[in-house]
Amino acid sequence: MKQLLRTYAFGLLTATAIIGIYYFFIEDHSPEVVNLAMTETDMISELESSGYFIYQTEPNIIDQSENNKAKQEPTEDEDVNSNTADQDTDETNDNLDFTLTIEPGMSISQIANYLSIANIIDSEAELIDYLVENDYATNIQVGQFNLNQEMSLEEVVEIIVN
Repeated sequence: MKQLLRTYAFGLLTATAIIGIYYFFIEDHSPEVVNLAMTETDMISELESSGYFIYQTEPNIIDQSENNKAKQEPTEDEDVNSNTADQDTDETNDNLDFTLTIEPGMSISQIANYLSIANIIDSEAELIDYLVENDYATNIQVGQFNLNQEMSLEEVVEIIVN
C-alpha cells in the first residue's frame, strides 16, 4: 500500500510539473493590445449594433452675436408668414408623440428610463413605485405603444399594461 501511494504522489507531481512547464514557458501569455481610442461615430455604431438607442442633442455652436443679428435683420426672402409657421411647428413639437417598444425581458427600470428620456414621465422612480404599489409590475405587455407628453402617469400605465 505504501508503494502505491508513493507512485500516485509521484504521478501527481509529474503531471503538475508538465502543466507548469507548458503554462509558464510554452504558452504565450502576453496580453492583447486593445485599441481603446475610438471616434464618436465608431462608438455610436458599436452601441447601435449592440441594440442600444442613442439620443443625441445638438450642441449650441451659434455665436450669440450672429444669432442676435439674424433675429434683428430678416432677409428680403423671408416674410412674416414664415415666422409664424416656425412658431406653430415649435408649439406642435412640444407635444410630440412617442412610440415605446417593449421587448421580452425588459425590466421596468429600462421602460421607465426610455419614458423619462422621451419626457413622457417626470420621474423614473415615480413610475416604478406606481407599478409596484398597484401590482402592475408583472402585467406589462410586450409590443409597441403610442404615447405623448400630455398623458398622465396613470394613462401611460394603463396603455402599457392593457
